[in-house]
Amino acid sequence: MPQTSAMTRSRPSRHGCSWRERRATRQPTPWRWRPRSPQVPPVRIVLLRTADREGLVFHTHRLSRKAVEMEAHPEVALLLHWNRPIHRQVGVEGRAERLEDELSDAYFFERPAGGRPSAWASPQSQVVSGRDELERRWQEARCRFPDDGAIPRPAEWGGYRVVPECFEFWQGREDRLYDRIRFRRAATPG
Repeated sequence: MPQTSAMTRSRPSRHGCSWRERRATRQPTPWRWRPRSPQVPPVRIVLLRTADREGLVFHTHRLSRKAVEMEAHPEVALLLHWNRPIHRQVGVEGRAERLEDELSDAYFFERPAGGRPSAWASPQSQVVSGRDELERRWQEARCRFPDDGAIPRPAEWGGYRVVPECFEFWQGREDRLYDRIRFRRAATPG
């Protein structure tokens, strides 16, 4: 039976930090299952860049399929899973919102130098003729922006913040009598 607690009484970030420290030597095995239908967008793996009091942040091309679908249906779910030997997962349900341009700019300039022209070269979720076309487009971006420190963030590339409504921490057990701790955002008086 899931345990539920208001986020205001106990912070789920404490659980996440503890688990993140333990995973430092183990790689998670990311799998997510759900039924496929025209109303349900496909599952995507994203690189989580920041987790703080405001939410969980990742960056992507805003014309990609995942971003277009997320803009149309901002209710999202995230899942991080570690298989054996620790049998754990963290699930987050919330609403995705665009990150402020200033924060997207700051992250963009932290990316490795080769990753910045890639943001200009890759027509996310669009069919290209092959690897040669991608490499040609990357070279064109390098020629257009020869100074690594002066490559601007493309307008259609940026971050999203998932504002959590629910966290669920799941711990597997050999006997399959699993532990689940669920935190839900407390309703604000009003």
